[in-house]
Amino acid sequence: MKDEAAEATSGGWKGFLKWGFKTAGKRNLVSAGISGVSALAGVESPTDAAIDWAADALFGDEEKTWVEIDRGADRPPLLPDTGSGGACDKTPKEQRFTYHPMENGTASGATALICPSDLKGANSRTPRPRGMADPPGWKSERDGGAWKYHRTHILGDRFGGEWRADNVFTGFREMNDPGMKRCENRMASALAAQQPVLYHAQLQYGNGRSNLPTSITMTATTPNGVLFQGVVVHNRAGAQVTC
Repeated sequence: MKDEAAEATSGGWKGFLKWGFKTAGKRNLVSAGISGVSALAGVESPTDAAIDWAADALFGDEEKTWVEIDRGADRPPLLPDTGSGGACDKTPKEQRFTYHPMENGTASGATALICPSDLKGANSRTPRPRGMADPPGWKSERDGGAWKYHRTHILGDRFGGEWRADNVFTGFREMNDPGMKRCENRMASALAAQQPVLYHAQLQYGNGRSNLPTSITMTATTPNGVLFQGVVVHNRAGAQVTC
């Protein structure tokens, strides 16, 4: 298995993702870009369309299926090494970051191979572009001295996530920080230690697409193992347990 992973990795981003699709083991869903480590939902989940779209765009129809092999139901495979000579050296960010198709004008999710070089410094964030429309449901309201809502990135700005309509949604302040931020801090620590991160996040619209997302489900893995898997961060005010 290690030899197969090494050979696939030498083919860059597309090569190791193909390896991941073929060796992911038994899972309800295999998200494109998480290399089979996400066990996020059943086959009838809202993520199906996004997964099919990404798989078709990357590999074609023949790569939408996955093979069941004896890896154990509770142990997802590790991400092949993507360091020197691998996908992080060979593949530009534009090919490693995928924003899922929007539906009815609302963001859906994102999948990305985040490389150590993508991690921004603490004071290097990108300001919102002038003239960019607010995400659906945005309200400029304050709760005490702080903003009640944030323009929230699915794929965080500090990892190179862009200010664009399919990557930004209206989230309660506490959902974004500290809710999602706790998980993102784990990703930042791994990247700072020169570990690439495969990240997948999917918004849920429990009250319909005409309303705010009700939650986001996040998964991230590195060559050393899973950072967090299937963590649900609810889009609401108040404290909640996340990562």
